[in-house]
Parts: sequence; structure tokens; C-alpha cells
Amino acid sequence: MCFASCWLNYEVWVLKLLFSDGISTLIASVAHFLESRGMIEDALEVATDPDYRFELAIQLGRLEVAKVRLVDVIFG
Repeated sequence: MCFASCWLNYEVWVLKLLFSDGISTLIASVAHFLESRGMIEDALEVATDPDYRFELAIQLGRLEVAKVRLVDVIFG
């Protein structure tokens, strides 16, 4: 599972270097695809939208990640 996650992180890094516009849409699509395949941990690693990361973190029980978003919303 680490290999898939590491490879995916590498691919996202390359795409960020190649494209500056629209990359967030592509990353969001990849994250949603991973979630739809049950790869929620990988989706969390890729996702950049704070609200979506919060939802994924709650699904995984990763409360420390969800807390980051809550603190940002409360103390923003």
C-alpha cells in the first residue's frame, strides 16, 4: 500500500511541476477516484481541499487531521 501511495504522491508532484492552472481540479478528481475505490487513506494524502480532507479524516478516524480544519474554522 505504501508503494501505491508513494507513487501517487510522486505523480501528483510531477503534475504540479508541469501545470500551474487547473491542477487543483485534477487533484480533486484523483482524490475522489481513490475514495470511490475504497482507498480513503490515499485520498486523504492527495486531497488539498480542507473541507474534503476533514470529511476523509473523519471517515478514517484520524481526528488529529480533522482537528486542524476545525481549529482553522473556529480561529481562522
